Amino acid sequence: MPVSSRAGLCAAALVFCMVATTPAAAQLFRTSPVSVCSNKIKVKTDRCSEVSPPLESLKKTVFPNQRIDFKLIILGDQQAITYLQKNGFLPVKIAVWRDGFRKDTDISIDLSQDDWDSEGDKLVAEFRESGQFTWRTHFYVNINNAQSISIEINDAFGTNVQSAGAPARLAIGFSN
Repeated sequence: MPVSSRAGLCAAALVFCMVATTPAAAQLFRTSPVSVCSNKIKVKTDRCSEVSPPLESLKKTVFPNQRIDFKLIILGDQQAITYLQKNGFLPVKIAVWRDGFRKDTDISIDLSQDDWDSEGDKLVAEFRESGQFTWRTHFYVNINNAQSISIEINDAFGTNVQSAGAPARLAIGFSN
């Protein structure tokens, strides 16, 4: 085997080994259990008329606005604070599946630069006091003509985060 071929093979093997042994990125935050709301949530302080489980055979009439509103709390730890201090924002992405097909774009419910500028001192103080900070947020998904909606909450690295010790995922099915 020529030297150049051996060098290329060794370089390819080294790249494979580096990729294969790189640990997965740790998640930056956790979430509270996600609330499924039948009413429209315009701001994070709006009350949620929560829909109780089971969520598999709901009537769409439960959602008079033809959308499902969700509320949740982001629970940030040292990694989240460090990320915020370094970057000035914390990406929180919602992956959505409609009838089993993933939407092309995620819903961003980030803790934005403006949020960090206005609330950062409060979040850092809360973290120092209790070992975590809480960030309330919300989003919605339209349900027109859907038979099912599934969501998954991911961090900046695309890692599915935890909610109450389980993956932050939720599936909703409709009977009509």
